[in-house]
Amino acid sequence: MSNLLRKKTGFSLVEVIVALIVLGLAASGMMAPFIMGRENVNLASRRIDALNLAIERIEDLKGKVGIPGITPGRIAPDELAAGAHGPNPVGGDLAAFGGQRKYTIQDNIAGTNLKQVTLTVTWNEPQ
Repeated sequence: MSNLLRKKTGFSLVEVIVALIVLGLAASGMMAPFIMGRENVNLASRRIDALNLAIERIEDLKGKVGIPGITPGRIAPDELAAGAHGPNPVGGDLAAFGGQRKYTIQDNIAGTNLKQVTLTVTWNEPQ
């Protein structure tokens, strides 16, 4: 009968606590890549928003210029004047991050009658 009392099955409280601590450390180490991945997805989303805002303005400028002999232009002369234009606040998701859009126009690129448009979209990244 004394052998039956000495034979114990299961885990002691200390063993369970140590196992939970080890499991917690392992789980917290595995969470870091998920957190970084989420931050990278958010940054990629803001970059796509910025790209879409830039494309929107470029397409707007292209549409306003018109095609000589086919469609008349409907742009105000100052919108395509050489120099800096903006910054203008943007809407959408980037507005929450202080997003701005500005563009610069250069005339007569390489001795031609062409213009070069450089468009920049900026925002403040959260810390």
